[in-house]
Amino acid sequence: MRQPQIPEDNICAFRSLFLIENALRELIIEELSRVSGGAWFKQRLPGDVLKKYRDGVTFERKTKWVQLVPHHPIYYIDFPDLRKLIVRADNWGDAFKEIFQNPDVIDGTLFEIELIRNKVAHNRKVSDEDLELLQVAITKLSASIGEERLVSLAERCTSFPA
Repeated sequence: MRQPQIPEDNICAFRSLFLIENALRELIIEELSRVSGGAWFKQRLPGDVLKKYRDGVTFERKTKWVQLVPHHPIYYIDFPDLRKLIVRADNWGDAFKEIFQNPDVIDGTLFEIELIRNKVAHNRKVSDEDLELLQVAITKLSASIGEERLVSLAERCTSFPA
């Protein structure tokens, strides 16, 4: 069967989003583990987000045709929840204020790219402006986190005991 041609801009957008999203997930794991230990998610995730994680793992375990590859709980929550988690008062003060300096900037940046992420996730074409916004987001994150650390975080994918 002939494979369809995927728009190059969407592939580019996916790469940028992969970098941003994985780096943020791993940054959250690293920073909240540092301040609260390995089981930080039990205290630092809002109740609705913790439930989302538990429901996701339960569903994945029950789905027989999908092999469970246990990931850290942070990989079972939605992208908007990452923003909520970072700017939550206790998490912000204990872990993220020193990194991002201004909660409004990181909150706005993640909100802005959330719309682009949804386009890519639902296979809608992205625009040149979308690609520019993703580049700006990467630049902001690189400035806050450090370029090398950003890439290093994005390359991880923390597993978790099943």
